Amino acid sequence: MVPRLFTSSSNGWKFTAVLIALTGILLVEVVLGLVAPESDMVMYFDLVRELVTQKKNVVVEVFGDSVSRTGIWAGVLQEELGDSVIVENYSLQGSGPIFSYFLLRDQVDAGTAPKYIIYAHSPHTYAGVRFPVLVGSFATWGETGELLVSGGDPYEVVYGVLTRMFYTLRYREQLDRATRGDASFFTEPREIYFGHELYAHEKAHVKRQDFSIELPDRYVEPFTVSDLNRLYFDRFVALAEANDITILWVTMPLPQTVYDARRADGFMDDYYAFVDSIESEHVVMLQPEFTVLDNRYFRDHSHMNADGGIEFTKQLAARLAPIMHAGSAADLQHTAAQVQSSPPQTAH
Repeated sequence: MVPRLFTSSSNGWKFTAVLIALTGILLVEVVLGLVAPESDMVMYFDLVRELVTQKKNVVVEVFGDSVSRTGIWAGVLQEELGDSVIVENYSLQGSGPIFSYFLLRDQVDAGTAPKYIIYAHSPHTYAGVRFPVLVGSFATWGETGELLVSGGDPYEVVYGVLTRMFYTLRYREQLDRATRGDASFFTEPREIYFGHELYAHEKAHVKRQDFSIELPDRYVEPFTVSDLNRLYFDRFVALAEANDITILWVTMPLPQTVYDARRADGFMDDYYAFVDSIESEHVVMLQPEFTVLDNRYFRDHSHMNADGGIEFTKQLAARLAPIMHAGSAADLQHTAAQVQSSPPQTAH
């Protein structure tokens, strides 16, 4: 009996120790969640999800990722089209097609959906779903369940949920840097830039990259579309059709080195095949081709700087103006075809 009682007591202490450890971890997570800062990206997600349901009478919106966020300037586009055409850019860094579907559905439910959406997601965002960002920082609990039912990888979804629940998992890299002496993430003030403020920040603080360095591997990977991204893109198109919203397809420009790499390895052919597979009168090909801008317009191999964004936005405005004056869906497509017949522009 003595050994058994001793073992039972030992197990009891072990259970208590584990319980105390778990309680301590949960307390740390609760405290961090209440007082520790969130990233600029998460704060921007929250801001945009609020804005899309509050701003009314918007005529043209931009949906995309970080490339279109600083590559299409809403203020410039509005100035080119006329001040009566209200334009907003709701592009989200780190996002993909699923993010845009949830944003549009929010707007439809709130009665704030626009007439036109410039759809400008970077081609690489179709390849996979960034569940730690999508589930961990953007989607609601209801949307998370929907993703699971719609075919999202259960392990990826669960990992995204854990990322959302645990601050130490969500910001493990920042916490690791803090232990090495770089606590800037936790000490520097947060500033969320939107619209004109974002342009001023890009103009003043973002430097141009040295394009003589070797092209990173991610720029020469093949073009693919994951099943879940295709499903939600099709849902996006169906939602736009049901609410008489015109989707204006835009392919963002590239520096010459990236353009050459993607043309050589079949990336462009696969991308154009995907674009050709889109069958909807509500999807107008505003700028389907890959085009080239000079290196001076870029701050890295994907993202344009402030001046590059202005240059490209003016190109878009020239293409968009005649399309917006078209009447029926058939007229839209006919006008868009005429616009596309002009050769792609290359700025040097």
